[in-house]
Amino acid sequence: MTEDAQLLKLLVAVEAAGAKAVMIGDHHQLGAVGPGGGLEALVARHDPAVVVLGHNVRQRDPAERVALEQLRAGDVGRAVAWYRDNDRIVATPVRADALDAAVDAWDTDRDAVAAVAPDASARLRALDARLRLEQFDQRQQPARALGRR
Repeated sequence: MTEDAQLLKLLVAVEAAGAKAVMIGDHHQLGAVGPGGGLEALVARHDPAVVVLGHNVRQRDPAERVALEQLRAGDVGRAVAWYRDNDRIVATPVRADALDAAVDAWDTDRDAVAAVAPDASARLRALDARLRLEQFDQRQQPARALGRR
């Protein structure tokens, strides 16, 4: 997510300090805020020096892993179709409802985890997350939120 100019400043400072930079990221995910593409360029130009972690262990459902790989590869239609068909997309009329739905789903997941590892502050964190999202953008507009996993 770092734009190229900022990445260059960092790498120049690293070199001046005689240090080593280890870059970790996924060029298929969020792009840079400004002009970017440095991570993708490193992968393309210095393939022998790049270590790729190619096995997804974050999603438990193998079909969801496939959908995520489709999304990362640019096959958005197929990925979104899987998310829609498996109730992973929740449409709401206004942004505030989408934020509420996302926090409620997160809170429900946290409650399920609490049975194994009790965490008394989960609801406070859910409220905090909801308030932070609302502060980020208070506009009322159509929005979508990803549903529970």
